[in-house]
Amino acid sequence: MGYKNLLLQGDIGIGKSTIIIDAIMPYIDYVGGYYTQRILKNKQKAGFLINPIKNIKVDGLNRDIKDIKPEGRRRLFIYKNSNGTWSFDNEVFTYFSIKYLSKGLQQCKKLLIADELGGMEFQRDDFLQEVVKIFLSDVPVLGVLKSYHNFQKLAKNILLKTTYKNVEQFKNLVNQKTQIILLAPGENKNQVVSQVQAFVKKSITAVN
Repeated sequence: MGYKNLLLQGDIGIGKSTIIIDAIMPYIDYVGGYYTQRILKNKQKAGFLINPIKNIKVDGLNRDIKDIKPEGRRRLFIYKNSNGTWSFDNEVFTYFSIKYLSKGLQQCKKLLIADELGGMEFQRDDFLQEVVKIFLSDVPVLGVLKSYHNFQKLAKNILLKTTYKNVEQFKNLVNQKTQIILLAPGENKNQVVSQVQAFVKKSITAVN
């Protein structure tokens, strides 16, 4: 089956986003969507920011909180509170993720990036419907889908009010057009890297 979309799953820190970003950099002007940026404070993880994918050229996957202007901090969707607990701002993630994906469609980009799906946002029917609509559109989507292990860890840290069945529902709705690749710990990633690179090149060079 020739899948239109490609999603990577795997444990936190296994390199899913890095594989995707490395693959799209030569074609970045043809790519839309969003990526999630790790925010550091005193070299410790302090949160995650959602950015338009074009910003990756300048900002990268990691950024210090002191370098973020006040207007940029409104895109902070996961952050550590002063007492050390974590919070997830569902409104921020759902608004900006759909905004950047939809803008990519409007700009007739060749490929859309969804660099994180499968958290609390999936409990919102409106968000789920919009994301499914984008995955079923004519434009290929490349992204990261939370694994069950990642979901459980996130749920414990920030008290998610949803269950993994929401992720399974999404997978069932898009499965005919979406391939999901699982990255296992200790596995040689070269084959996955090659698959992603081939997928990106095919998407960018396709004649619409």
